[in-house]
Order: sequence, then structure tokens, then C-alpha cells
Amino acid sequence: MIKLVDGYIKYYNEERLQLKIKELAPIEYRKQVLSVLF
Repeated sequence: MIKLVDGYIKYYNEERLQLKIKELAPIEYRKQVLSVLF
């Protein structure tokens, strides 16, 4: 069960695409925003 939840959390944060944030995964969007700011 723990592996299942960990897998879903990884998917949710790193792999799912979001239409609101330019069809990027949340992690990729954060990286892009931070690279522009710094």
C-alpha cells in the first residue's frame, strides 16, 4: 500500500500535465519559474 501511495505522489508531482501551467508537470513548471527568477 505504501508503494502505491508513493507512486501516486510521484506521478502527481512529477509526471501529470497541467493545462493551467502550460501543460507542464508541477516540478517542471517550478524549475522553469525558478530559472527565470534567478
